[in-house]
Amino acid sequence: MWKKLFIDEHLSNISLRYHGYTHFFLMEPDTRPIRSYWLDAIVEQIINSHTRESYISTRWWMTGSVYRGFESIGQNAFHINGNALYHLSLSFVQFIELFLKDCRTESQRVLGYDLGLFLYLFKNIDEGKKFWHKFQFSDFIQNCWHTSCNETNTEFLYENPNTYLIHGNRILQTSLTISTKLEWIKFYGIIIFIMPILFLLITIKRMKYFRLKLLYTRNFLLRIFFK
Repeated sequence: MWKKLFIDEHLSNISLRYHGYTHFFLMEPDTRPIRSYWLDAIVEQIINSHTRESYISTRWWMTGSVYRGFESIGQNAFHINGNALYHLSLSFVQFIELFLKDCRTESQRVLGYDLGLFLYLFKNIDEGKKFWHKFQFSDFIQNCWHTSCNETNTEFLYENPNTYLIHGNRILQTSLTISTKLEWIKFYGIIIFIMPILFLLITIKRMKYFRLKLLYTRNFLLRIFFK
């Protein structure tokens, strides 16, 4: 789906360019804001105090976070995480088309699109020299996979005043998982508690029904007997 957003507008109406967009911010489910006015921060990244005529022709193609975690992942750490801002210039769309043509083998398709872009630049060194400056690092978003940067970490907030969003966080994800499990335990506990009560109420209701039915039958027989 990611690549379909970059298709030339003349080839598909799925393309964002087809609908008149010049920039877009990709935000995956594990990316979240940690400060107010985060949308304003994204817009400011695009506009950067320029006029409309200037920012719609920005020279960068992609701006986002380098890997900020503690895991040793070699040169892969230098790629910009896919949760980033993209400039939908024609030159970038053409670059994406070249990149996709190069990604035809099964092994390459397994890679994430964001890492794949940078491995393509490393692989095609001479061509990459013309494009590296199009990819810019920024701290308005941080790729926090396997780190402790989150909105509850006051030290992190203080040391990163320009960061408005974070992507991934094992520590918080673990706590959220535990919290979710506790919620399910409480839910099932309530269900287990309610079921016997419902069974008891249904049983009592049935007993009342049979008692009324017996009483009605007895009265009916008495009326026949004394008639």
